[in-house]
Amino acid sequence: MDFEVLRQAVCVNELIYEGSVEQSVDSDLTLPDYCPDILRILKCTVTPRVIGSQVSGERITVDGTVLVRLIYVGEDARVRCFEQNLPFSKYVEVKNLPDSPCVSVRLKAEYVNCRAVSQRRADIHGTVSVNISVTVRREENLISGVDGCGVQLQKKTQAASSAVGLVERMFPLTEVLEIGESKAPVGQIIRCNAIALAQDIKVIQNKCLIKGELAVKTLYCADTNENELETIEHTMPISQIVEVDGIDEDCGSDIRLEVMGLEVTPKSDSSGELRLLDMNVRVCACVRAYREVEVPVVTDAYSTQYELTVEQKGVDLDQLIEIFNETSLCKNTVSLSGTSVTKVLDLWCSDVTANSSFADGMLTVSGTVTVCMLVLDHDAQPNYLERPVDFEYQRALKSDAQKIRCDPTVQVTALDYVLNASDQMEVRIELNITSSVFCSTSLRLITEIRPNEEQIKRSTSAALTIYFSDAGESVWNIARRYNTTMEAIMRENHLESEQVPEKCMLLIPGI
Repeated sequence: MDFEVLRQAVCVNELIYEGSVEQSVDSDLTLPDYCPDILRILKCTVTPRVIGSQVSGERITVDGTVLVRLIYVGEDARVRCFEQNLPFSKYVEVKNLPDSPCVSVRLKAEYVNCRAVSQRRADIHGTVSVNISVTVRREENLISGVDGCGVQLQKKTQAASSAVGLVERMFPLTEVLEIGESKAPVGQIIRCNAIALAQDIKVIQNKCLIKGELAVKTLYCADTNENELETIEHTMPISQIVEVDGIDEDCGSDIRLEVMGLEVTPKSDSSGELRLLDMNVRVCACVRAYREVEVPVVTDAYSTQYELTVEQKGVDLDQLIEIFNETSLCKNTVSLSGTSVTKVLDLWCSDVTANSSFADGMLTVSGTVTVCMLVLDHDAQPNYLERPVDFEYQRALKSDAQKIRCDPTVQVTALDYVLNASDQMEVRIELNITSSVFCSTSLRLITEIRPNEEQIKRSTSAALTIYFSDAGESVWNIARRYNTTMEAIMRENHLESEQVPEKCMLLIPGI
């Protein structure tokens, strides 16, 4: 029996593992001699950072550090800070782990509890979640045609996005910044944060050229008699080449940058004052590339010669609608009740959460940003406050699909405020929102076809059969019922559509 099944490959990014393990944070923090005594704790934070991950057999090992930062009011009534790095290593076992998977590791501080044991010691307990996902590029081989055994296929063409590549690559950025004579020398760094944004993307064969910008903000206590707080904002250029096998200029590319590690260390200049900041940053570039393809979808099959054994399964085919990178402005008024604020020393954002929904042609990305602030009260005493601020971004989509998938990344790029009164603050938050948007089509496809040589169909003795059809009846269903071909019926009756246009008599040719 001469029989062959033809197939077309569609590549998908398949998530084969997603799990989380906890890393406890326990530290008995003792202040060094150069730090003043603790008068009052303002805020304790734990900031986890990924150093790297390794795959060995069926084990994934993650190495990282947790930066414990204690911001407090010292005995001199000034804002002070002490920080300590705690290394850690965690692993997970993943059965049947394939070669060269893409391992993504994201760390999140779940909670932290801090208690001053004495004026020189603080007891800190917290938890960090180590979230690990493993994605592989897998081929879904779909039936595109059949040769032999009189097999007839009911097919349609479905637009889909085939995954070309999924790559995550970490790279370092280093720079020594001169703070200049207009700023006071550094006494102690209180906090620092950074965001990385991709601004210009160029794709060539097997390579992705990424240009962007890293923005670093540092708050420090000046080395002066007043010990005032100073802020330095600095930008560093990003220029990286990421190799992605199979990518070219025809691909849709979703490229995101994320800061995975940040260290800012004060250093002395030629005068001996701490007027230099040594910045060491680790950035992760995540590249996902897709190619638009037309996929032949086989939904039904029969043979005019043999009985068939067919296998079916449900398949979700994703089509990339668009990739966007937009800026959105969020304005809100937050209450400062309970604390009379006379001055804002510093303002920043943390714990950005986001989710997406789709209705009536509009994509909505909404979530919450925690606004953190160091302030002075009416007694000129430093205090720490934080308030949640809700945001919402809407975007019209050129799609009537109901199943929309969107995984946005939201970063705060700018923050400003106005004190309306001692108990109210108007905040303006600039957000950068990046996401790929897919529509998903669920199909029931035939994945295997096997003719049964022992079950031969009986041939009809009639060369022509008369059939009275109803309007709108499927020519495919008629051909299947009479064991002939759809093409033969359409040719014999001069039909131009696969649906019978009106109630009529059809001539069914035999095979």
